Amino acid sequence: MMAEMAIRFGVEEQVYYCSPRFQLIPRWKKAAPKGKSMVWLGTWPRDNSPESIQRAEAFLDKTFEEMKVVNFDGIDQIQIHVRTDLSKPDPFCPSTPYLKRVIEMLHQRGILVQTITWTEGNNPAVYEKLWELGFDSFATDYPFVLFDVMKRLK
Repeated sequence: MMAEMAIRFGVEEQVYYCSPRFQLIPRWKKAAPKGKSMVWLGTWPRDNSPESIQRAEAFLDKTFEEMKVVNFDGIDQIQIHVRTDLSKPDPFCPSTPYLKRVIEMLHQRGILVQTITWTEGNNPAVYEKLWELGFDSFATDYPFVLFDVMKRLK
């Protein structure tokens, strides 16, 4: 129904299928060939401990391996949920080196990479550090903080 409405009103290219269920994207693309897709990948760790980082990265690795089997079919964008703790030497879970590798791998496939942090999202330094990793865009619960940061980064 969403695809039909988007096509009827001429906004098909502006409508995204957003879900962690990337397996349904081919069905969406069949219904809305010009529609977009975004896969949400959240691991929701409680802290940035080595165990939490290992679990988060293992989940993402498993998911990316499943995506590789279908050659990332129809995926336009992936949103990686990142836990942030600026008091740590590596403030991110998943870790900074991991995020850099994943961003590069996805960019090589022409996939945009978005991030959202549910911790410290009101801190401009978080967005600056995430931008340095190579993320293409942000989702946020603090748009006015992000607007100010983007003025400086752009």
